[in-house]
Order: sequence, then structure tokens, then C-alpha cells
Amino acid sequence: MVTLYLDNLQLDFKTRGLLEDFLIPACYLKRVANTLAEKSRRREILQTSEHLMSEFKARPGPFASYSKEHLQQLQAIAEECAEFYHRSSSCVEGRNGQLSLKHHNLHGLKDRKLSALTVIHNFGIRTVEKKTPAERFFGAPHRDLYEFLLEKMKPPARPRIHRRLAIAA
Repeated sequence: MVTLYLDNLQLDFKTRGLLEDFLIPACYLKRVANTLAEKSRRREILQTSEHLMSEFKARPGPFASYSKEHLQQLQAIAEECAEFYHRSSSCVEGRNGQLSLKHHNLHGLKDRKLSALTVIHNFGIRTVEKKTPAERFFGAPHRDLYEFLLEKMKPPARPRIHRRLAIAA
């Protein structure tokens, strides 16, 4: 998304490089730091962001040839690009993203259900290459999960007959 956005702006090579090397990372780090609960980590990331922004704000630095209005435009572009990256990477990060969505939808998962979801993810879901995460991790195939469950589980109990239906018969 960022690449497409910057391509559409048709910036010169130098400006685009400065955006990609300084401004967008600084804006993204600032955004991430503001979401952290741990103060020491937040302070460390903010310092990195400020270091990158100091290059932007320094008059004899790489941005010295730009006017104040142009610098404001560049900062707005960088903040928008940081927002693209942040939005695109949230709830789609593999297993953790799936669990995050399930926790969000169900307001918490019980330990048994979480364990069952983990087994299904590791042994039941196959990628395009027809491999499960467990096969990729261990480097060897395993038994089919559903055949294994059919062998190990008892069949479900017969449904109970309701009194109304038993009396009517």
C-alpha cells in the first residue's frame, strides 16, 4: 500500500528516499510506542522515533532544501503511510491474528477450546503446498487429524426422547 501510494504521488527520488528512510519509520514508531503499556519499552521506541525526526527537523540535515510548507506536506504523507502499514498488519498475522479475532468475537476463550483450536491449527489446516504447520515444523508428515479423532472418540450419545413425543407415540 505504501509503495503504491508513493508511486501515485510521483515524488522525486531524493524525496521518496528520505520519506522511506526517515519520516515513515519515525511516524510508525511513534504510533507503535503510543500503544505500548510498558513504559521503558515505550520510552526506548519514542527515543528512536525522535532520533529519526531530529534528522527531519535539523536545518543543515538532509531536508534542508525543502520549504516549511513542503516539510509539513511530507510529514502528513508519512503519517498517512504509517497508518496504512498499521491498519494492514493488525488482525492478519497468522495464528495470533486468528486468536485475536476469536478472543475479540467471543470475549475470551476457555482453556479447553483454546487447546482444541491450537490442535486444529497445527494438525488440521493445510497450506497451498498441502502441508500443515506441524509438518513444516517437524519436517515429517503425520497421521490425518480427522481419521485419528474418528478412531479415538466414542460416537456421540443417542439423543434423548422428549416426553411429549414418547406419550404421543
